[in-house]
Amino acid sequence: MQENVPNDRGSRARGAWTWVLLQFVIWLLIFKVLAGVAELNSSLGVFFRVHILIIFWVQLVFADLLYIFTAYWCSSIKSVSGFMEVAGLRRYPPNSSAYFILGVIFLSCLSVYGALHGWAGHNLKTPFLLSRGLVSVRLFHAFACTMAPICEEVTERGFVFPAFRDKYGLMPAILISCCLDIFYHQPVTIESGFIFCGQFAFTIVMCLIRERTSSTWTCIIAHSLSNAIIGRQWWWIALVGGVYLATVGKGRFAKNGLAN
Repeated sequence: MQENVPNDRGSRARGAWTWVLLQFVIWLLIFKVLAGVAELNSSLGVFFRVHILIIFWVQLVFADLLYIFTAYWCSSIKSVSGFMEVAGLRRYPPNSSAYFILGVIFLSCLSVYGALHGWAGHNLKTPFLLSRGLVSVRLFHAFACTMAPICEEVTERGFVFPAFRDKYGLMPAILISCCLDIFYHQPVTIESGFIFCGQFAFTIVMCLIRERTSSTWTCIIAHSLSNAIIGRQWWWIALVGGVYLATVGKGRFAKNGLAN
């Protein structure tokens, strides 16, 4: 498996920067789509609004899947198993991750407190999705607690952060990751100083989780739990918490997919 993993730090860093540039282009396209959808939504009838909603969801899911595909392509790793190894997807959350999970819970509760006091900014896609009815609301929360954390953490903490850490060192890699996360979560991170600081702190914790636990699954679970708390989705909080308790301390994945 290791023969498929590039050992040159420079090539991994170049691959990571290539991914960043690709995501910048994708982000600009998505932002244009979201702005167009929001504008059309206010002027069209119900029939067309339903179709716009479908288009919106398709491009949102497609964009997240594209995140992972482009990361795999930019990594220059030939096998999926090799990419999983490099991306930290072959290790369960260790027992020591509990301290980081508590830190994420604290930051998430602080975000809820800020939102209740009007300190949070305006997210372009959230009000659009939450105003489309119960089904769209359920889909939004499911997406925020499953697909979004998986795609973001596999690419950013699994692939990009280790490549930058090996090339530039821990602190520069964390700083680059913070800048990327703040940029990709525009406009809410720019409009609200509270959200800006919260996103900065959250990214630092995510990078430290990846660094200290070597498990991207810990990052995924922490991110999912954070989104569930911020969305005040108690069912998802219980589900994600149960997944964490069921997997913590299991060690590494064996080749057959089971723990050693």
